[in-house]
Amino acid sequence: MLSAPLEGWRHVEVTDRHTKIDWAHLMKDLVDEHYPDKKIILVMDNLNTHKLGSLYSTFEPS
Repeated sequence: MLSAPLEGWRHVEVTDRHTKIDWAHLMKDLVDEHYPDKKIILVMDNLNTHKLGSLYSTFEPS
């Protein structure tokens, strides 16, 4: 679930599994679709997929 409580916004995405690829695509959607021109501060739990390495494993670094 993505949430911006001060803006009254939330987004829920359900996937079959909780993989690092699922998380990486969710972060890409957050940046590209929901908040393309804003600074984003993430507050996350400590699930093992919520790591910078998940982005590098999923997407080719530019």
